[in-house]
Amino acid sequence: MGLIRRTFMRFVIACCCSTFLFVLGYNHRLLATGDFAELNEILKDALIYLGDITVADDFLLSASVSNLRCTEFSIGDVTVSSRKVDFRNVYLDIGLKGLDMTCYMDYSYTNLLVFAGSGRAVVKSK
Repeated sequence: MGLIRRTFMRFVIACCCSTFLFVLGYNHRLLATGDFAELNEILKDALIYLGDITVADDFLLSASVSNLRCTEFSIGDVTVSSRKVDFRNVYLDIGLKGLDMTCYMDYSYTNLLVFAGSGRAVVKSK
């Protein structure tokens, strides 16, 4: 009777909670639509400025990117795993999946022979 009652209670807990499943003492996360809607609302207007980048071959090609900035961030999913290292320390691994953003930049390039140019670019990850 005790085993049936414990199994039934685990089933009731699992069925009543739409976000988490409690199975045999383990927490299993179920994804749901809009899980990160609030976080994405905060991140969408964030702006990160990155440093200038210059790539130069000894004499053939020189290219640079300046005014590099990224915004409109959106996170699809977050994975978290942990492992106990010892009595006081826990290793925590946080992964972002489906990180989308839009980056704006100015670029220029020169070539020893004839080619040279500059412009602006927009790069979107989706």
